[in-house]
Order: sequence, then C-alpha cells, then structure tokens
Amino acid sequence: MISLLYVDDEEGLLDVGRIFLETTGDFSVTTALSAKEAFAVLKNREIDCIVSDYQMPVMDGIAFLKTLRQTGCLIPFILFTGRGREEVAIEALNNGADYYLQKGGDPVAQFAELSHQVRLAVRRKRTEQALADSERRLQEIIHGSPIPQFVIDRDHRVISWNRALEEISGIRAQDILGTTDAWKAFYPEKRPVLADIIVNNLPENVHHWYAGKSGRSRYVDDAFDAIDFFPHEGRPGTWLCFTAAPLRDGNGNIIGAVETLEDVTSLKEKEIAVTESKVFLDKIINSIADPIFVKDREHRWVLLNDACCQLIGRSREVLIGRSDRDFFPKEEADRFQEKDEIVFTSGKENISEEPLTDARGKTHIIVTKKTLYTDTAGNAFIVGVIRDITDRKVAEEAIRLSMEEAWINADRLKRAQAVAHTGSWEYDPVTGKIWGSDEGFRIYGMVPPPGNDLPIGEIEACIPERERVHRALTDLLERDLPYDLEFAINPADGSPQRIITSVAEAQRDPDGTVRKVVGVIQDVTERRRAEGVLAESEEKYRSLVEHNPFGVLLTRPDGRILSANAAACRILGRTEEEIRTAGRAGIVDMQDPRVAAALDERERTGTAIGRVMTFVRKDGTRFDAEVSSTIFHDRNGERMTSMIITIPAPPCR
Repeated sequence: MISLLYVDDEEGLLDVGRIFLETTGDFSVTTALSAKEAFAVLKNREIDCIVSDYQMPVMDGIAFLKTLRQTGCLIPFILFTGRGREEVAIEALNNGADYYLQKGGDPVAQFAELSHQVRLAVRRKRTEQALADSERRLQEIIHGSPIPQFVIDRDHRVISWNRALEEISGIRAQDILGTTDAWKAFYPEKRPVLADIIVNNLPENVHHWYAGKSGRSRYVDDAFDAIDFFPHEGRPGTWLCFTAAPLRDGNGNIIGAVETLEDVTSLKEKEIAVTESKVFLDKIINSIADPIFVKDREHRWVLLNDACCQLIGRSREVLIGRSDRDFFPKEEADRFQEKDEIVFTSGKENISEEPLTDARGKTHIIVTKKTLYTDTAGNAFIVGVIRDITDRKVAEEAIRLSMEEAWINADRLKRAQAVAHTGSWEYDPVTGKIWGSDEGFRIYGMVPPPGNDLPIGEIEACIPERERVHRALTDLLERDLPYDLEFAINPADGSPQRIITSVAEAQRDPDGTVRKVVGVIQDVTERRRAEGVLAESEEKYRSLVEHNPFGVLLTRPDGRILSANAAACRILGRTEEEIRTAGRAGIVDMQDPRVAAALDERERTGTAIGRVMTFVRKDGTRFDAEVSSTIFHDRNGERMTSMIITIPAPPCR
C-alpha cells in the first residue's frame, strides 16, 4: 500500500483523483487544497509520494517543491498540471521533481498514467533507500569492525577507511577518503599497496612487490595474502598480515578492492623467538661432547648434533631423514632398531652397550641411552645420548690385566716365601747336647757329626745374639714361656750369614720335669729377601690401586670386602673400615636385578665387564655406576674377586 498526498486547489478534481487511485487497491490517498495544508499533513503522516498541481494560490507547485527540497524532504514528487509549457517541466525536474504529467484528455488514461508514475517513483525511491540503507549498514560494519580495513575503487581512490585503521595508521578517514594515498599508511614513499595490484588485475606484480612474503589466499578466491614488517608503524615497528580481494560488479568486472590487515607482531615475535631459541638450542646441543640424536617412529633421524655426525662419519645433511640401515652393517642396524622398538612399544628407557662401525670402518664401543618423547601432537620420538667408551674400555682392560698381573706376581712371591729349607733339633738339658737333622746342620754350615749331636755351645757359637737366644731357651725350660725366635747365624763353613726361625716346645714328665726340648729351624734367608721384593711389588700395587681414578675393591665371592681404595671411599661416601663392615650387601642395592645378573655372569665366565648396578652411599642416597669384576686366586689358592667402580655411570640411550 502506497501512502499518497494529492495537492490541488480544485476540490472536485481531488475527489475524482482520490476515488480513481484508491479503486486500484494500491493507494491510500490524502488530499490537500493548498501547499500549506500539505505541510500540515506531512508533519503528522508518513507519505510515500506527493502529487501536486502547478497552479495554486499563494504557493504554486514549483515553490512547494523547492520548499520541500530545501527542508531536506526527499519524498518522490510528481508535478500534475494543466499547464503544458516546456519551461515549467524543465524547472520542475531541475528542482527535484521525479516526473511531470500534464492534465487533460481521457481521465481514465490520465489517472492510469499517474498511478503508473507514482508506482515508479515510489519503487525507485524505495530501491534507492534500500541501497542507501545497505550501504550505510555496510559502512557501519566496516567502520565498526575491529579489523583494520579499507576499500578503493577502480580508480584507486579510497572510498572506505575504518576506525580500526585510523587507530593503527594515525590517518583520519576524512583526510584520505577520495585520494589515492592509501600507501601513506604503510610506506615512506609512493608505491602500490596490495589492493592497488588487485584492482589492476596484475597478480604477477604481487610477487614483484612482495617477493617471498605473499601467496594466494586459502579462503578467498582471487585474493592474495602477504606479511611484512613496517618499521614506521608503532615502536619498534609492526608486523602486519594483509589480505586484498577484488570487488566485482554484476558482470564480474573489477570495480575496486578491499584490503584487511591484522597486527601479527606478537605472533611474529614469538616465531622469531622460537627460531632464535632453536638456533640457541642447536648451539647448546652442538657444544655437547656426547653424541645426541632424535629419531621418528620410522627410525629416521630428525636431529643430530655435531658430535653424533662426527662419530658416524657423515654430514648432517646426508643423515637427516635416513635410518641406521642406510649406513651401518646389517647386524648393527638390526640391533639398533630392535632397541628402538623396545622403547617405542614399552615406553621405558633402554640402556645398551654395543659396537658402532663408523664410515671409516672403525668400530667404537658405545653406551646408548634411549628415551621415549611424545610431542603435543602425539607424535612419538626417541631421544638418544651416546657415550663413546672405546678408550675407556681399552684403559679398563689394561688396568684389569695390570692388576691381575700384580696379584699373580704377589701370589707367586708369597708362594715362594713358603718354600724354605727346614731342620729339626732336640736339646737334652741333662747332657747339654743338641741333636740335629742333616738339613739342620746344613743350615748351620756344618757337616752332620756322628750321632748328629753336638754340645750346645758349638751351635750357639754361630749365633751373634747368643745371649738372647740362650735366655729364650732358659725361659722355656724354667718358666714355660713360648720359644719362637728369628735370628741371624754365621754358618760354620764361612758362607754368607743366614736368617733362621726357630720354634720349640718343652716335653715334660707328669711331675713337670723337662725331659727334652723339641724344635724346628727354618732357613728364611731367601724368604726375607723375597719379602723385600714382595714389599716393593706390593707398594707398586698399592700405588696403582690408591691412585686409580676408579673405585677398586678387593672382595671375597661371598660378598666380604677386604680393602677399598680412596676413590671407592669417595664414591661410596664411607671410610674403608665402614666399607669393609658393610660388605657387598651394605653398599649395593641387592634388590636391583642387574646385581644378580652380573654376579651370575662373573660366576660363569670369571668376569663381568661394564655392568651397571645401583649403589647405596652412607647417607642413603642411591646412584647407578658401571662395575667391572674379575675372579682370581690368591697365593693360598683361595678365590678372590676384584671390583672396579666407574661413577657416574655413562649417559646411555
């Protein structure tokens, strides 16, 4: 329904027009006999269109129209008059009339034409209003958007510049609308912005002006994205991500472009920080002497430090993305990947001692510790740390062999000490004579006399400390004191002085009377000489053990500890006496299954080299250390064991 105001000073004509127009059912007609009445109606009612006669008293139709337009009233206006002069029509249209219609002729045809013109005028006005409303809403959306954006037309003139863009650019919309100066918000010198390139429909120029910084938008057809740093935007500059898309008319022709911007400074700074952090971490990792690597679920290397590349003998560029099978002998590669799978499937840390053959064909002995790592996306990786223990193994073997040789030499010297000449003798206190065995007389440098006995005085004549020795014999006879002596003799045959030991006991009658003294002598001259050599050897051994950087323990197979060097005391946080008192069960965590495995291996093979087990310090702290243990026999044939402790245990994978 169209609300129509019909103004004419002829009341009859008003009635006829109202009746005809309302008969169509499309119009609601209000009439007024003058412009003055019409103004009163306009104050109180919403009118869609005004139809006015030209010739009216006081204020004619043209004056009425001018007054309306001067007050800002843009209601469609049709001049309906009996005057047919051309100048009237021109003046009406020049002052804002929508149509001009001359009265006369067939009334039916005349009012049909009038109703048609009213409909056209109202439809056009409503269309214009809808378009204006749409444009206003669009401008409100653009201007109210928190996303900085602007629009240019096909001539590169700025037709929209929202408040968010005013804020970050410092340029007010009123100062840039209608200009081609969009570049001033971003660059110190004139150059095309991304929207200019889109309007020119020259996508190849995007890469010229934004080389390495741009690409086609993933979300908008024919649009481009770019990111760049603008040192003049804020302090100390701003990173902006901008997207420009074409605006097209109904025929698909480009009539402008819209460009949106996003301040991504914070995100870009984080990316830069991550990059710098990665570079920093790479420097740290590459400064670590131990080889470090990371593998993905397909066993491919995704990270290796310099030490790892040097160990393998290949460059990082060659190794990244490849696997063990590409570089190592099949047996080694299979073993490495088998250990990988144990970690991937169980999630538990794995520690292995294994050989690794580098690109030059040299075989290293390594200990590798492998740990499972899962990133935030759920991807599983293995982080490995390698310790090349080749040199240490050689040193340990040399130390082990040296220690075994020292123990064997000491045992041999001690066994030689037990091999000595011995002789027996008896003293008769009644006759004062000494009977001696052949070996006994030989020791004294004498030829055994008939009956093998001589007066005690002849025997004691060979003893420089005769008085001490004789007093000991008297003490045995009279006081039953022990007789156990060591003294020098000058053999009767003039041979070099000898050292002998003499042990004796008195045999008494039931009443206590001494019947005789029975004794044994032993030539210990060579033993004493050997003991001197042994003492020197033992001193060397003690020096070797005491100055060894590894902890060294001398133990029994049953777990008793006989001695510990200074390094062992320092490692275990105990004195040597405390270590001996504690025994193996007091310094080793016997619940650790690796202990039983190592002891079993040593029992079966005689050695257990490079086995890791948990130790316990005096203060209760626990730590893992590598142990090498060997079984040997002392001079008495008893089984002994040595234990070498390396601490801390090498980092393993």
